[in-house]
Amino acid sequence: MSWRNLVQAIKEMKHYLIAAAATFLVGAYLGYSEPGQFQFLLDNQIKQLTDMVNNIGGHEHYQWRLLAFILVNNVLVSVFMVYSGVMLGIIPLYSLLSNGLIMGYLAHQNVPDKGWGSFILAILPHGIIELPAFILACAFGIKFGAIMFKSFFFLFSPTRRAANNAAFIKMLKVSVPLVIIVALLLMAAALIESMVTLRLVS
Repeated sequence: MSWRNLVQAIKEMKHYLIAAAATFLVGAYLGYSEPGQFQFLLDNQIKQLTDMVNNIGGHEHYQWRLLAFILVNNVLVSVFMVYSGVMLGIIPLYSLLSNGLIMGYLAHQNVPDKGWGSFILAILPHGIIELPAFILACAFGIKFGAIMFKSFFFLFSPTRRAANNAAFIKMLKVSVPLVIIVALLLMAAALIESMVTLRLVS
């Protein structure tokens, strides 16, 4: 496990990072500008999440339970985004788009009444850490998908197939320190969200 190799891998995949961030932003724009097109789907997702959080709120030590829920959910989802990318990157791309849709939809629902300042205050403290970590995990997933996609075209080219297999093994190796970093970042974001953000918006 090499941290230096991870840094080098991140530098080499700037196009995947840009693609991941752009997909999220497209989702956010669509959720904000065309909320009616996605209302049924998004209302269901938001309701499920709200119900889970409300269920936690009925117990003692609410903040610590919420912290554990946010952390476990975010870490599991992000780790899944990294390795599910082997299915041609479809799941990370869908997750980026759907999370962007939710963000844009929530902005559309709340900004007219509370203003952008209140919305940014509810997102920025933890989001400035959580979103880059999520986008980084998804970018790795997308690259895994690209490598798998290329493998279909290199079936009859031993040289290119060997190079593609080497790239896949390299990605597997650097994914271990990546998952550790993502988990640590999400732990910090979960602490901020459960201990700071809730107080700011309450």
